[in-house]
Amino acid sequence: MTDLSDQAGSFLGGEYLTFNDADRLWNDLKENDELSLARAVLSRIRAGRYFLDKMPSDSPILNRLCPQEAMLTSKDVELGATIRHDKGLEILRERFDLDDRSLDGDAETLGIAGGIHKRRWEDLGQYEDLRTAAEYYSRGVASEPVCGVKLPRNDYPVRLKNSVSSRPQGHNADKPAKWPRTIVSEWSNPNRERVPLKVGALFVQVVTLELLS
Repeated sequence: MTDLSDQAGSFLGGEYLTFNDADRLWNDLKENDELSLARAVLSRIRAGRYFLDKMPSDSPILNRLCPQEAMLTSKDVELGATIRHDKGLEILRERFDLDDRSLDGDAETLGIAGGIHKRRWEDLGQYEDLRTAAEYYSRGVASEPVCGVKLPRNDYPVRLKNSVSSRPQGHNADKPAKWPRTIVSEWSNPNRERVPLKVGALFVQVVTLELLS
């Protein structure tokens, strides 16, 4: 870890790397749970001015890096809760219109957007973030059955949104402890960030059963 931290410190301090080396560095930092350093390195990479070679300009690479920086920003506990989640969403929206229905089925992007809102709900207890997280997750696995029924892409978010008015309102209603344990336990799964189909479909089923019952 010391070697990775030293490499990150050198890069952040002005040392130039090839793009591939810098790309590998932030990934290695992330794998070793050095999320704050990984975020800082990735932010510098996306600035595109600190390489021995050229920053790739193809969209797939840029579209891969942007959500990852957004996720790392949201997870960086060295930043305040409100700041890191809002900044994460701001970064994500630099390249993606999260309201665009053409993103439906993009488990990577919508899963990260849902993850940011999920963590925002856990930290700040606002029900709207819970609802928005569920909507993004459901859109990310739009081709998967929900409660055994394959819904049209536009159907589940509308039904979930309409169900909000039937839930208890007020301060206590927003407390995570007041919500069914199944939702909280499923959200504790660390592997959901990319919303793999099995995990994502299970999450959607759990939330649908709890909120639409």
